[in-house]
Order: sequence, then structure tokens, then C-alpha cells
Amino acid sequence: MLRPEEMSKITVMGPKSLSYKIIDKLHKMKVYHIVDHKKTEELDIGSPLGNSEAISEILVKIRAISSLLGIDLEKNRVSKKAPQERIDLASASAISKTTRLKEIDEKIRHLDERRAVIKNIALLKLSPDSFRQYGSIDYLFGFIDDIKDLAEDLKTAKGKCKGCSASIDGKSVIAIFFDKRLKQEISEKLSRRGFAEIDTSFIEAEGIKGDASKEIMRLASEIGSLSSQASSLKKEIGKTKTEWSDYLASTEQALSIEAEKAEAPLRFGATESTFIIRGWAPSKNIQEVTKELNLASKQKVFITTEIVKEGDEIPIKLKNPNIVRPFEWFMDLYTLPSYKEIDPTFLMFLTFPLFYGFMLGDVGYGFVTLILFLVLRAKIKGDFGRLINAMIFGSVSSIIFGILFAEYFGFELYHPILINRMHDTEGLLIMAVAIGAVHINIGLLVGFYNEFRSHGFATAVFEKLSWLMLEAGVAIIALSSYSKAREMGWFCHTCSVNLHDL
Repeated sequence: MLRPEEMSKITVMGPKSLSYKIIDKLHKMKVYHIVDHKKTEELDIGSPLGNSEAISEILVKIRAISSLLGIDLEKNRVSKKAPQERIDLASASAISKTTRLKEIDEKIRHLDERRAVIKNIALLKLSPDSFRQYGSIDYLFGFIDDIKDLAEDLKTAKGKCKGCSASIDGKSVIAIFFDKRLKQEISEKLSRRGFAEIDTSFIEAEGIKGDASKEIMRLASEIGSLSSQASSLKKEIGKTKTEWSDYLASTEQALSIEAEKAEAPLRFGATESTFIIRGWAPSKNIQEVTKELNLASKQKVFITTEIVKEGDEIPIKLKNPNIVRPFEWFMDLYTLPSYKEIDPTFLMFLTFPLFYGFMLGDVGYGFVTLILFLVLRAKIKGDFGRLINAMIFGSVSSIIFGILFAEYFGFELYHPILINRMHDTEGLLIMAVAIGAVHINIGLLVGFYNEFRSHGFATAVFEKLSWLMLEAGVAIIALSSYSKAREMGWFCHTCSVNLHDL
């Protein structure tokens, strides 16, 4: 972690006409941490650059196209930039093809539903012509849960009701034709038996006639034709995706950077004609930053540096060796340590693999997870890539502990070098408690140092060292009690044998 004396405050002030050049240079250098400006009577907050809205619109369009085509922008990013004028062409191609595919899929679903209805009609050995509106006759057609004794239940219709039924996939489908005046009565009786009506209005609306089996064949043929079109369209979309992936990803990356630059003035202080940027940079980079900004602005900006003062909120930048750096991912889950505190990343580097290996502790599973994480490392980049690298250390630790425990995919192949986890539960418990105690006390010692640096010796003693003293007292009492118990023979194996014999 960089120390306070390694950081410096830098203020940059200049005309608004140079805003983009200064922002672009700072972005390329990647050493300047901007402190957000808060509006005052003297200084307002800056406004986004003129192209901000246009860039945002293009980004929205690119991300929408990528979503339609199923393009992973993060995965397909490349370093080269692509011209932006092709965005509309990509959009038109993607939208037309995906829209057409959705239309075909919806039509196939619609025809499939109709085919299912006609199939149920065919099961009843009826013609689609039967399901039309008549002057005095009505019908109900659908699935029913309880068909037992239905004919007996409908006897009250006095011959003015006829029906048929069939079984399909464990369900009963029925069609009942009756005098229109009986509809309410019959509907109530069917409802009590769990009746779900099937819509047949399309039959009369589309003039479907003749044999049900022929209509089924016609629908199957139409569905097949549409499926063939959908398949061809999916291939075209696949080609479009391949053609545009790199272009869209690289353009999105470039425009995301431009959008970030365009919105950067929202973090500046500003007057009608000038901007003011306040921030931090590593002290070793001060001369370079000053030189590059003067070159970019042709000496038209004013740059000042200030020393660090007590109470300054200095930005935190962790500074660890490459082997330890993946474990900074865990630090990002919590509040980063201040400059007066110890960076616990190295302790996490030691303890996380240790605990992971101790808990899993199997050579077979360790190798499986190691291969999995190595494969994922090649596919996952960015922030989660650090987590994958940390998990690789855990898998290696699991293999080492697996050798010590003699465990291979849950089987013990030889006498354990360290401990038998399957039978020596007492030893395993003692080891776990000991490791846990060491871990907690290391944390208390780190906390003691942090409190001492931040708030003084007295606070550190009362808040952290007191816990260590309490632990020591409890340990002394426990050891004393254990010693007395042994003297009284409570743990004497011989005594227990003699009592058993009695």
C-alpha cells in the first residue's frame, strides 16, 4: 500500500476549451485520482462535454444489438478501434433478422396450439365441422379431471345432451353437445369436476372443414416449412454474430472510454469559462504529470501541488507482489485499510488457501477444482479473474492437505502423514480449534497495531489487547481444571476399566 508521503495533491486549472485534451491525457496516464467537486458559491459543477449525449445513444444501440445477437461484449473485446458509421447497418441487419425469427417462432407456437386442438378432436373421432355455432345447439369441449359417472350426472338433461370422451397422456378430453337452454346447468356440473375448456373459435373463423387427420397433416406441413425458415434464419443470425462481434465489442469499448471522458467534467469545479480539477497522484509521477499536461495544453493550464495534511482523505492504492495481488479481490469486499493500518492482503494470502485446503483436503477433488479454475481463468477476465487466481492457490493447498490426510476422492489410500480425519475426530477438533485460535489472535494483534497507530496506546489496549488477556486467563483456568481432573483420576483409563469390571 502506498504511504501518505508517496502521494501528492494536484490541482489543475485551465480554459474549458482545453477540457477534452486534459481529460484525454489524464486518462491515458492512469495515475491521477480525481476528487469529486462539491458545488460552492464560487464554483459550480462542470457540465458534460458536447458529444456526451450522442455517445450515450450509440452505446445504447450497440448494447441492444449485442443483446439481440447474443454477443458477449466483454469476451469479444479487441484492441483495435472500428469506424462508428457502420452501427446503423449492424442495427438494421440484427433487428430485421431477429424480428423475423420472433415472428416465425410465434407463428409456429400458434399453429402448434391449433394442431393440438385438432388432434384432440380426432381422438374423439369427430369432424372440425362439429364445432360451429348452431341456432339451438351448443357444446363444451375440453379437459376434465373427474369423468367418473359423468353420464349418470348428466341424465337430468332428459335426452337433450350427447357426448363423447377419450384419454390422452393420463387426462380425459370430452365434447358434450346439448340444448342451449341447458348450458348453465351443464357448465356448473362440469366445473365441479375440474373442467378446463379448449378454445375452438378459430375453426369456424377460418372455415376449417373435412377430416381432422387431413387438417393435422396440413398444419404439420406448415409448421415444418416455418421451422425450416427459422433454422435458416438462425444460421444467418449466427453468421451476423460472427461478422459483427469484434466490431461491436471494440466500438463499445472505445465509446465507453469516450463516454467516461465526456462525463468527467461532472466531477470538476467550473466557472463560465474555466475548469478546476482537484485530485491525487503518486509523488514520483508529479513531474511527469506536470510535463505531459503542459505539453497537451501548450502551457495554457495552471498546475499546483500541495503536501499531505493531517485529516486529508487520501485515496487508497494497494501495493502487493504479483503473487499476492489476486487476494486483493477479497479486500474489495470490505472497507480498504487506511494509511495508518496494516494491509491484510498478505495475511489473506496465507490463511485463505490454508483454510480451504484444510476443509477440502483431498488430492482428487483438489486436482478437479484446479483444472476447473485453470479453464475458467482462460475464459474469465477482469475483476473475477483475480478471484479465480486466488481459488487456484486454494486447489493447490487442497492437494497438499490431501496428501497429508491420505485422501483421494474420499478414499484413504495409506496411513495419513498428518491426521486421520475419518477416525481421529478428537485430534481433528483440537487442530481446528488451534488454527482458529491462532487466526483470531493474529487478527487481534493486527487490530492492536491499527488502533495504536490511529488512536493511541490506551485505546489499543482496551479494545484489542484486553481480549488477548481474557483469552490467556481462560486458557490458564482451563489448563488448571484439566490438571486437577487428571490428579483426581477422572481421565484415568485404568480406573474406567476397573469400574467396567465391577
